[in-house]
Amino acid sequence: KQLEDRYRELVYELYERDVNIDEYDAAMQLRGDDPHVAFPMRRLEVQGILNDWASCALDAEEHLNRLRANKDVVRLYQEYHFDQRVRTRGERMECMSVNAEYVECVRAIQECMMDELAMKGIVVDDSILVSNKSNKEKITQQLDKDIENAPKIVILPEKMVVAEFGNKKKICLKTNIFNRGKSTLEISSVNLMTEGIEVSISSRRIKARGYAKVKITLFRDLIGNKRTTGLELFTNDPENERKAINIKIKQDD
Repeated sequence: KQLEDRYRELVYELYERDVNIDEYDAAMQLRGDDPHVAFPMRRLEVQGILNDWASCALDAEEHLNRLRANKDVVRLYQEYHFDQRVRTRGERMECMSVNAEYVECVRAIQECMMDELAMKGIVVDDSILVSNKSNKEKITQQLDKDIENAPKIVILPEKMVVAEFGNKKKICLKTNIFNRGKSTLEISSVNLMTEGIEVSISSRRIKARGYAKVKITLFRDLIGNKRTTGLELFTNDPENERKAINIKIKQDD
């Protein structure tokens, strides 16, 4: 019930209307379709679509034809790709605390997904084959170049944030994430260290020399008597793939 209510709040904020959760799920099932082929009126916006690609640009699953005939589902999918307002708001990252049962449910789903991939013979391999010294040198040079041009995350203030509830049931803290690198910084996910903390990030894609605002909300009843909490950001900064924001909580002794 809590997750459903949160879904309704966020989706209404994103689309400015109520969206049935089943229709939203159906729209996400169409993500295997190339949107420029799925929506003919958009084809002119992209030049040079190969005929060979066009022949397989739509997901071949039969049940998806029924979803493509639903105008509400198609509208959601079209907005997902082409509505600038929806895309801009969708860049913002929202985080919330979940209970242990939710975590176990996600893990079970992940296990099922891995089983499904194995049954279909799909192998994910991110290894690099280095056959000789020359290749090693080329790869090393490329890695050095990638690091030089990579994004660089900086959080200000860098030191541990101090939070004091006083008589308040919740408090809000604010900080900023800066990208001091030469390419776009991407925040792929956020890990909350304890219960009782929610995080809102204005954008999870930060351009070079840009920044994003971070709002952290702490809830006294859920924090309890903990004296520290915080969050970890997972990024594409090769030197800071995991960056922590630590929070010290002043408790009444």
